[in-house]
Amino acid sequence: MLKNRMFLTGLGMGIIVGALLLQLLQIGEQSQAKLGESLFSGDEKQYSQQELDAAVAAARQEKTPDKPAISPAGTEATAVPSATPVTTTQPEKEPPSTEKPKQNEEPEAPVQELILQIKGGMNLTGTAKLLADNGLIEDEAAFIAAMKRSKKPTVRAGYFLFKGKPQLQEIISIIKSDPLTKEERAELKARGIE
Repeated sequence: MLKNRMFLTGLGMGIIVGALLLQLLQIGEQSQAKLGESLFSGDEKQYSQQELDAAVAAARQEKTPDKPAISPAGTEATAVPSATPVTTTQPEKEPPSTEKPKQNEEPEAPVQELILQIKGGMNLTGTAKLLADNGLIEDEAAFIAAMKRSKKPTVRAGYFLFKGKPQLQEIISIIKSDPLTKEERAELKARGIE
């Protein structure tokens, strides 16, 4: 009976440990989904290679309608006249303004905003490379050294918003702060910031 009892105890403990590991894996998947780490979200359309090639070809033709199309034989195709006449309008000349233009004033460029995704499990080197590739930092080694000098050298996973050309300490504080939520990302995407 002792052999049977030890077997059943081991089997029971194995089932319990397996169930705990399964729960742990499910919690990890849910937390990744909350951060928006899924490869494809349900609302994004996925294209096949042929559909993508067709869309690129259509965009190129829309971009350059003035140039005559070249047929596969190498000769230029003739343009087909349209049924509606094309009229060109001359822009109206604006009356001269009475104000003197300010020469010292330069037009302000809009602040460039960039959203970067730092994936879970990225180390400092990977994060430094990502930031350098996007032009936020010039020296990867200086970023890594500054992160190691900080009290908590961990990098948060998620999406982060960078405005303009932030300094090194600003970048560090941004990637240590909370990442953008799905609602914030959707709002920024609606404004055209990706």
